[in-house]
Amino acid sequence: MSWQLKQRVNFFTDDFRPPKMPEDIRFLLTGLVLTFAALSACALLLLVGRVWQESVLTSEQQERLRLQQLIAEEMQRLPPLVVDPQLEQQLKAAQDHLQNSQRVLAYLSREGQSQRTSFTALVTQLGQAESEGVWLSAFSLLDGGHNIELRGFVKEARQLSPYIEALTAQPAFQGRAFRQVDVSEENQHLQFYLDTRAPALDSPLVMGGVKQ
Repeated sequence: MSWQLKQRVNFFTDDFRPPKMPEDIRFLLTGLVLTFAALSACALLLLVGRVWQESVLTSEQQERLRLQQLIAEEMQRLPPLVVDPQLEQQLKAAQDHLQNSQRVLAYLSREGQSQRTSFTALVTQLGQAESEGVWLSAFSLLDGGHNIELRGFVKEARQLSPYIEALTAQPAFQGRAFRQVDVSEENQHLQFYLDTRAPALDSPLVMGGVKQ
């Protein structure tokens, strides 16, 4: 009796196939390869750019040296320069005039700034001095702010004195005295006039009174 062993083998199963790389590892390796290629390309471009810049810089330096040499040769061939005494005097006079103009301008700027500062304090503190029954209608700054002229209305003549006291108590008005104080009646209204300047000899003035 003969025995015959029969067996079937399926070579298409996974056991007989070559091992496959996992998908995530293959994706990672692909990314690494692409990154390395990109970095290599960038490095190559930087190298080429550097070589090109060095060549351009070298050529520019050579051109500059050549031009400097040409300039030196031309200067050697030219006769020495001689300064014209008349032009030198004119230049010195122009420089002196410029310096004088700058000094005058600086002085005028300082003066203008100081005047603006004093005017600002006068005007600001003029509005801060208030008294009942007194209304200021106009003012004038005279003699660069050294003198001041005020005009306005007052209900009663006796109310003007507290207003003057409140005004002269302001820092910008301290040391100032109103040498002209005039109250007059016009159209049934009392108008006052104050001035730090001394009155003229021929001007009629009623000190602290009322003119009809």
